[in-house]
Amino acid sequence: QMCIRDSPNVALDASDTAARHAIATGAEDIHFSADWLRAEALSRLGDTDAARRAYELAFEGLRDFRARTPLGAPPVSSGRQFAPRRFQLEYIDFLFESGRDPSTLFAARDLVEDLKLDEIDDYFAERCTPARGRKRSADALGDGTLVLYPIVFSDRTEMIWTVGDRIGGFTVPVSRDDLRKQITSLRYQIDLRVGGIEPAAGALYNLLIAPVEADLSTIKTIVVAPDGPLRALPFAVLWTGEDFLGGKYGLATILGLNLVDQGE
Repeated sequence: QMCIRDSPNVALDASDTAARHAIATGAEDIHFSADWLRAEALSRLGDTDAARRAYELAFEGLRDFRARTPLGAPPVSSGRQFAPRRFQLEYIDFLFESGRDPSTLFAARDLVEDLKLDEIDDYFAERCTPARGRKRSADALGDGTLVLYPIVFSDRTEMIWTVGDRIGGFTVPVSRDDLRKQITSLRYQIDLRVGGIEPAAGALYNLLIAPVEADLSTIKTIVVAPDGPLRALPFAVLWTGEDFLGGKYGLATILGLNLVDQGE
């Protein structure tokens, strides 16, 4: 292991050496790790365009490797921890840091969908190939549906939202631990049937929904693909200041849109 922050040029050279070794030995997991290391080093050096291409290459290598490797099988060999989920979250984080234009947000959303498919594959130990192939998205749901994709990082949560073919995003400046504490506190009040949940439910509404309030005027349904501690949040009880969210909109919680058969 090396400190990429302190020695990005050394890391870049090491990634090239590892890639040549991977090609010579046929170790695809090492090739993925080498591409990942190269992406990190280029990002640290400030070459955003080259880093983005390196992340894309590493992601393509990861997809090819996973497609040909039995689920649950350990990597062949690797000098670096083989951590696909950590890589994908880092890739998504890099995209947010490099820009917030629509094309970048769509790319981040597609990575989130792919990450959710991997989680289902690993849980059931079976490839969700029909879901992975059909590429359904929020674009097909129309202007009456708001889709929220939260991505929970350790220091904040990034929210991607789509309405029809429009996309946007905002940052929830609350750490994962603090978000979990707020949700746990609200669930405690609900489970014990303690009255007066509006303050706690309103605080979470202000964090998670209020930033897109201007886009809710034509919305009938809100679809959420929750992540991390947000999987434990009953979105219907979020307090808008006038009503509970479930009293104003149809609500659906899903694993990912590519896992939902929306019909032809």
